[in-house]
Amino acid sequence: MAIFSSLLSGKFFQERMRRVIVAAYRRQ
Repeated sequence: MAIFSSLLSGKFFQERMRRVIVAAYRRQ
């Protein structure tokens, strides 16, 4: 279960980082 939990949190983290990068790219 710990592996599944870490995988799920990693997925959310990736989505968050991608949105931040896209927002920063559009700002330029």
